[in-house]
Amino acid sequence: MNKRLLIGIGVVLLGCGVIYVSNQYSSDPSETTYSPVEEYNVTDKTLGNVSEEISHADTKNYSSCLTIINQQNQQKSNWARNSYSSWDGYVKEGIYSLNEVTLVVEHFLNSNFAESFRIKYLRSDAPTSVQTKELNDRFFDLEPLAKERGLSVMIKVPNPELKNFEHLTLLEKQTTLAENNVSIDDVAYFLIDKSTSDDSILMMFEALENPFAKVSYARYATTSLLDYAIMGHRDNIVDAMLKRGFRPTQDEYLGSSMEWALSALTYSFHTDNRASAANIVLKLLDFNAAARFESQTYELVEGRFPRQFFRFDESEIQTLIIDYNLDLTSIAQRKNIRISENHPLIETLEKQQLASVQGSLNQTELNRIIKECNAHVTELNKRWQPQEIHDVVSEVASRFDGDKKAIIRELSDRDPVLVDYYLRKYRAPKKGVSVNQALLVSIGTLIDPPICGVMDPL
Repeated sequence: MNKRLLIGIGVVLLGCGVIYVSNQYSSDPSETTYSPVEEYNVTDKTLGNVSEEISHADTKNYSSCLTIINQQNQQKSNWARNSYSSWDGYVKEGIYSLNEVTLVVEHFLNSNFAESFRIKYLRSDAPTSVQTKELNDRFFDLEPLAKERGLSVMIKVPNPELKNFEHLTLLEKQTTLAENNVSIDDVAYFLIDKSTSDDSILMMFEALENPFAKVSYARYATTSLLDYAIMGHRDNIVDAMLKRGFRPTQDEYLGSSMEWALSALTYSFHTDNRASAANIVLKLLDFNAAARFESQTYELVEGRFPRQFFRFDESEIQTLIIDYNLDLTSIAQRKNIRISENHPLIETLEKQQLASVQGSLNQTELNRIIKECNAHVTELNKRWQPQEIHDVVSEVASRFDGDKKAIIRELSDRDPVLVDYYLRKYRAPKKGVSVNQALLVSIGTLIDPPICGVMDPL
């Protein structure tokens, strides 16, 4: 690192005492910038190369068809992974709504990618995100090669000056808060830190310039401090925040406050946090907070949102009614947002995807080839009824109910490969003995007297 770079780092670091320089080389080619010419997409050079191009595809050959179908699927996935992070340009330019683009990301990938896309977009104007961008802009101006080397400036969460806050005296806490800025992200961090007391968090909360600002701390996919209090089982703090003017979140794609609360209640049902988690749900009910349910009966209450879920069986539902007067069937239902398969953005991106995959596979008639191959594979699959090796072995093993000799005899009649799979996956070695030792023991028991012996390490 040259002298100029060191000076640059020093200047930026002096501007904020709670940042550090991070090396962030990434192999993820999806880190692209928006260009109107690219139509919010990435170029083919980011897609990676297919190890072996198929110069001609035999659509009447089962193996050839499976190969090109699999390669097409892989390339389509690669294209979507490398492209989706730049689709926020459609939102920024006002072409499509955030809901539309979020669902388009889900269409091409899955809900996890859609969640990541949406929360990154929502956090872009959060205080810490804005400050981080400004610091990095200054850093890169001072040392243009820093970005190329994978260096960036990150703001520490929590502020190192607050790290031992819980163990300070009251006077020391007051002095620390007076001498240091407390960010919304700092409070979010401590809300889910079990070792930090409610009193300490409330002191930090009072020190916030704007407690209603967006959280960019990335532990949960929410920008609301209230949701962090919910996930931290902070019953008293949730109560204080609701009285202060906070309201349950209702993001149309990410988890709502009620969904976070139900997820927290699910995980804490058999722990010491059950009472606080149940009380939080009751408090949210007073504000008509809603959730998305797949089932909402007295037999089963169940739902999910990106990367999270909640589930309560009949006995748990009744326990909550008896112990806390909490009736989960009384929670309002909210609907998932939808998008048409013929949405203009989907059609536009599918054309881009097809052109990219055609080029990567060197197949100008890819659609025709895939259509014919799918028809051929479907026809042969109906005729042959192929099964995954695991499914075949599982079916035989369940039919003979653990009779290993009968299972092996049946599998060997079909294919010796099935026997090998069964021996590897279903015949566990004796407890406390390695596979090789177990084999020696088995051999030894066949000979009288045994020619070998092993000592069980247990």
